[in-house]
Amino acid sequence: MTENPTDESLLTMYQKHRDEKVKVRQVKEEAKQMASENPKICAAVFDLQQVIYTPKSHHSSIFYKRRLANYNFTIFDLQSQEGRCFLWHEGIARRGANEISTCIYKFLQEKDSGGTEEVILFCDGCVGQNKNSVLPSMILYTLEHAKNLKKVTVNYFETNHG
Repeated sequence: MTENPTDESLLTMYQKHRDEKVKVRQVKEEAKQMASENPKICAAVFDLQQVIYTPKSHHSSIFYKRRLANYNFTIFDLQSQEGRCFLWHEGIARRGANEISTCIYKFLQEKDSGGTEEVILFCDGCVGQNKNSVLPSMILYTLEHAKNLKKVTVNYFETNHG
């Protein structure tokens, strides 16, 4: 027997969702504030954007032809308002944990060479890309070999909360 949600239960779930969203934004704002007060702290968000298919056409015959999938991984520094895009196509690599970790590794290396001591990262909870054993292993490796970087924090949020 299936349960039909009542209007009251839907309203409660919606209010809980909104409360969580407010908390997430507050945590991000606090990290951004810390980064603005201390140049040795960086707060950034990262995400793999929607797949970009090429060629793109409105002609119906090309819709069923083989198109090339392109991936765009973006890291956005909350304090400096600078974004970095890592773009590759499916012929070069996939879009799994190794590829995502490589992009973040390059970002962390750049921050380390710039004198940053702490990086606070925010991302969604995608298991294949973010919530896996590869990302923390890469972070530990980076910290062991870093000159300045001492701490990396990764905050995972539910989809649509960030």
